Amino acid sequence: MTSIVALGVYIGLVAAGGPPMIGLVLGVVAALLAVSPQRRLLKELGLTTVEAKRILAAERERRAGSGKSLGHDRSQS
Repeated sequence: MTSIVALGVYIGLVAAGGPPMIGLVLGVVAALLAVSPQRRLLKELGLTTVEAKRILAAERERRAGSGKSLGHDRSQS
């Protein structure tokens, strides 16, 4: 949704005679808005980005492995 709004604002600004570099600024702002909730959560949990990625990878592996070890086929569920 943010991308659609940013694109509309960009097109409107360029059509009104604004500088084309405004797209770069809008992209940076949109990216910061998109990741701010995740960064806040990591800070609250006291985790680094690397630690969070390792935890997620281990959890994905655990979940994928648990279905296989029990003989469950998730595609038929």
